[in-house]
Amino acid sequence: MSQESTSTTKRWSEEYPELGNEPIPVEPSISQEYFELERDRIFRKVWLYVGCRVEEIPNPGDYLVKEIKICNASILVVRGKDGAIRAFHNVCTHYGNKLAWNERGSLTAISCKFHGWTFNLEGRLTRVPDEDQFHDLKRNEHNLVPVATDVWEGFIFINLDPKPKETLKAYLGELWDGLSGYPFGKPSPCYEYNGEIKCNWKTCKVAFQEGYHAPFLHARSANRWISRKENLLSHLPAFKIFEPHDMMSVPANANVQPTPTGALAARLARSMTRLHTREAKDLEGRHG
Repeated sequence: MSQESTSTTKRWSEEYPELGNEPIPVEPSISQEYFELERDRIFRKVWLYVGCRVEEIPNPGDYLVKEIKICNASILVVRGKDGAIRAFHNVCTHYGNKLAWNERGSLTAISCKFHGWTFNLEGRLTRVPDEDQFHDLKRNEHNLVPVATDVWEGFIFINLDPKPKETLKAYLGELWDGLSGYPFGKPSPCYEYNGEIKCNWKTCKVAFQEGYHAPFLHARSANRWISRKENLLSHLPAFKIFEPHDMMSVPANANVQPTPTGALAARLARSMTRLHTREAKDLEGRHG
């Protein structure tokens, strides 16, 4: 049977026998020592999607600050005067102070609020107050610390390894060509929220790799949109592994009708989003 089979009884472990079918050990998901190895050998070495797209910083000087907590890093992503998107460690090279304090904004230069050291949008140190009091200061040795940055289909990626072992294209592998050209930038979210879950990252990831929980945990919400009579337990119609990634298809119920509350929410979502955006901009303006 092909990998692309739509059978709801397909056992994907038979397609990938190297995965095995024994119970998954618990230790890698609870061991602090194991996690520290993952932090060092995975998250500080691979390309990470920073959770923003190019449309969010459309103009020169527009910036976003992304806290990569798993790597204890604060990253400043900014569009330069040349239109290029760059990323830097959000740390002044003089005294280690945090440079950008807001999550987003626009600026003409990157200036430290502690001693006024100033960098241009390309990260080059351009101004040092009372510079003649510094002995043998070489500006070019104190530029912002760059972070490897690349863009795929509008998604911004970084790599915290000073010398990444592979390009973003090599890292994405089949995804690079397989999903290229999809209009990712056209749809707009009508609602979003963020939450922190105290769990190992693999626990969270695994939860999104199976539909087994949907009929129970999401019985009154999402399950209506993915479950059908022919597939009540949301078996995946397609699954593919290509190291270090995997890709799956989630079933859908084309015949489901929204509830009255859901229909109202869908109708009002766009206007509510505009209102929320306007209020956020007003609040940002009042607080500088």
